[in-house]
Amino acid sequence: MGCGYSRIFSNIKKASFSAKADPRVTGTERIVGVDGSVWEWVAESVQSSPVQPVANLGLGLGYQLHTKFVGGVLRSVQLHPPAHAATAISKADEWRLDMKELEDAITLKTKILVLNTPHNPLGKVFSVDELLSIGRLCARYGIVLLSDEVYESLYYTPNFPRIATLEAEIGRNTITIGSIGKAFNATGWRLGYAIGDESLIRHVQHAHIILSYTTAGPAQWAAGIAIEAAQASAFYRENQLDMKKKIDSLFLEVGTFTGFSALAFYEGTRSTKADIVTMDVRGEVLEFTSKMFKDIGVDDRINIMEGTAASSLSKVEGEFDLIFLDADKHNYLKYLDIILTRRLLSPHGIILVDNVFARGFTMGNEFNTFTEKIRRPFWEGCGETLREVNKRFLDDPRIDTLILPLFDGVTQIKWRKEYIENLNSNGD
Repeated sequence: MGCGYSRIFSNIKKASFSAKADPRVTGTERIVGVDGSVWEWVAESVQSSPVQPVANLGLGLGYQLHTKFVGGVLRSVQLHPPAHAATAISKADEWRLDMKELEDAITLKTKILVLNTPHNPLGKVFSVDELLSIGRLCARYGIVLLSDEVYESLYYTPNFPRIATLEAEIGRNTITIGSIGKAFNATGWRLGYAIGDESLIRHVQHAHIILSYTTAGPAQWAAGIAIEAAQASAFYRENQLDMKKKIDSLFLEVGTFTGFSALAFYEGTRSTKADIVTMDVRGEVLEFTSKMFKDIGVDDRINIMEGTAASSLSKVEGEFDLIFLDADKHNYLKYLDIILTRRLLSPHGIILVDNVFARGFTMGNEFNTFTEKIRRPFWEGCGETLREVNKRFLDDPRIDTLILPLFDGVTQIKWRKEYIENLNSNGD
């Protein structure tokens, strides 16, 4: 069983290709565990000439190193962004491949074309028309197609077309690479597989047996069980939705003031388009920040709430992934209790509480010798309050806290794992 266990073979076939969709997959001998050995097959295929190009439609760096290792020359073909990409957020499917550029990159010595779909890092899922054009081009020139589909379970299009299943000739000419580690968020396992026609896959098998003989048996067996469990449940879909939530983030700022923090959140979420809610009780402050947000063009994602923090927190809806608490310090405990009681913090979210050192007064008045006399009473009072606040944060059974010594002190708060699990189990 040097090339793997039958249990993982049969489950990969069910998960990746059905016999109806892909006539190549008829027996376990057509699939082989792979952890990089496929590149030894590339080396075997380029022995007839000292310089053998490899056309590349993938990320680049890993393929570049692999190709150099086996004595090949990499020719990368870029995907082109839409015209508005420099000024607005673009979608992955708006990036286009120029087929003429791809064909021009092919020479008489080109042996293999590497395709990455879903694409890393764009997330682009190549369309059926694009895949047919690429597959037919490879078939016409006699180039082997290596389809890197390790992110096959993480896509956000209505479907994920597999190039090897589109036409018989393309299928016979394609090696498909999959990844157990990527599919189950366990990349440290370094466990993957290659699927292809026997005429191609036997080279991968030979190289794999010589180089590493086999992938660890227990890991293969565990992978087989994992695929069975995923197929029997909604794991893949739930994993997609979980990843999507991390993209569609919600930010909440309690205490707008000049709007600097809201602007920082906006800038840091340009790629994800996260919605930002900021709140303040001071009408004159919000009038200024509202005009500023509109003037600089960030009011599309920054939403302002006017009113006391307690009132606004009692009205706002949603689960927020990041909450920045920077309002009146004497009511921090009150605001935190509203946030936690109303479940405004998402299960994996973080609260950042600002100014918990109170210019050093939290540790004691003697720790601050620089604040001007007129401001000292205010910060001394904040320091006394925040000493109690920090202790209450630590004693709250609902949360885990970590005080970070950044500038004036920031406390990081998240749900205590046992507490949130208990809430979920009780259906609260």
